[in-house]
Amino acid sequence: MRKKLFIFMIFVLILTACSSSKSGMAGDWVRNDDSQFKGMKVTLEKLDNGDYRGKVTKADEKGIFTQGNVKWRDVIKVKENEYDLYDLGDAGQWYEMTLTYNPEDDTLSLQSFDNQGEEGSTQVWNRE
Repeated sequence: MRKKLFIFMIFVLILTACSSSKSGMAGDWVRNDDSQFKGMKVTLEKLDNGDYRGKVTKADEKGIFTQGNVKWRDVIKVKENEYDLYDLGDAGQWYEMTLTYNPEDDTLSLQSFDNQGEEGSTQVWNRE
């Protein structure tokens, strides 16, 4: 009986690991919009404190961002599927943005805002 229980527990652990491997935002994301950065890839990793960080794993064609650059930092949950973060801009400065994760179509949308709170640029990222 103990052997069957042990095998069952191992099976449940394997199923849990497999089912959660694509849940949440962690993973590889490819920019998919009409910008010069289309095709750039960022790997989003969950940190020990529960926040996230995104690093460039495939550079843009112009070489503005290079592999290993931190592209997104201080990705902090605000509410369900919405996060505040800093996005590294092409001139090397950090911009405050809002990230929205859509689990239905597995996309990330990053939205910037100007000093008056008006919407600025939008980035669309698809899971690779």
